[in-house]
Amino acid sequence: MKLRAGDVSDLQQWLQRRNNLTSGSRQNEVLDIYAQDIVSRICSDVRKSGNFAVIVDGTQDISGKEQQSICLRCINDNLEPQQKFVGMYEQPEMTGSTIAK
Repeated sequence: MKLRAGDVSDLQQWLQRRNNLTSGSRQNEVLDIYAQDIVSRICSDVRKSGNFAVIVDGTQDISGKEQQSICLRCINDNLEPQQKFVGMYEQPEMTGSTIAK
């Protein structure tokens, strides 16, 4: 954790506040910090490419909840297309305005 904190300033600050890293809530906090860092890096790559597309696909999970997967498609420095998964998000309803928000 200390080694990775050298790259992720939020993790470094978090480690200074916390000393019990074994509880489930602490582990979820660490995972959230990593997830935010990954999405930030994806957004940075997409902004750098200049042009991008948003790919949204919806499905129901096994419990019947509607979920949307979001991917970003862009071109890298070698002009190769890249698709980057951003996340799965639960939708309260499947209307066009809700999905757009």
